[in-house]
Amino acid sequence: MQLFRSFIQLFFFSSCLFLLSCNKQQGPKITAIAHAGGGIDGKTYTNSFQALNFNYERGYELFEIDFSWTSDSQLVCLHDWDRTPKWLLDYHGEKPLTLAEFNQLLHPNLSLKPCNLESLNQWLISHPNAYIVTDIKHNNIQGLKLIKHSIENANQRVIPQIYQPEEYQATKDLGYELLIWTLYQFPKENKAVIDAYRQMDLYAITMPQHRAKQGLAKMLNEPYIPSYVHTINNLAEAKNYQKEHGLTSVYTDFLAHDF
Repeated sequence: MQLFRSFIQLFFFSSCLFLLSCNKQQGPKITAIAHAGGGIDGKTYTNSFQALNFNYERGYELFEIDFSWTSDSQLVCLHDWDRTPKWLLDYHGEKPLTLAEFNQLLHPNLSLKPCNLESLNQWLISHPNAYIVTDIKHNNIQGLKLIKHSIENANQRVIPQIYQPEEYQATKDLGYELLIWTLYQFPKENKAVIDAYRQMDLYAITMPQHRAKQGLAKMLNEPYIPSYVHTINNLAEAKNYQKEHGLTSVYTDFLAHDF
């Protein structure tokens, strides 16, 4: 009887541990990431509320957003200042504007409105299943500090992309729980990638297509880590990266989130 009672207690304790582990926050499921907020009406790189809303309704939870600096050291959802604003916002200068000036921009025909940190925060509050993956073009750690103080629960709702291994600890020290290492600015060979990622606790690794075709994803298997390739808008191509090259998923403008 005592042995049976001990067995029941052990089973109950083990079950509790299992349930706790299942309920532990692991972050969003690995699915396709909507590139620059996702495409809308055939347009890409808009980082606009219209794109975010459209792709959220399509089932997306992961949204990569480009961030650029204004002239008064604020972040706005914009890929660059010298090309994109011309067609997106009817702004034909090449120098950054102030945040207030940026907020006034709106193309008379497109009516696509990129966000700033304040408006992005409000959007995240009203879209509880959404997560932002950052792509900060310059001064990444400084930008992540600003986002940390501007986005509610940023440590859980924002997934920073880091560009160099040296940024890893500084980003973790800011309190961010999930990190992606994106390799498009990393100059070293794949062996250096493998050596470095084993020293990090990452949510995923993202790579350009040439690294994916070299078989890097299949090399990242000890320990296993989810891997993304960018930017893929052809379904057959996306499936080929998964089947032939071992990629987990893609950054995309137009594919379904669960292609």
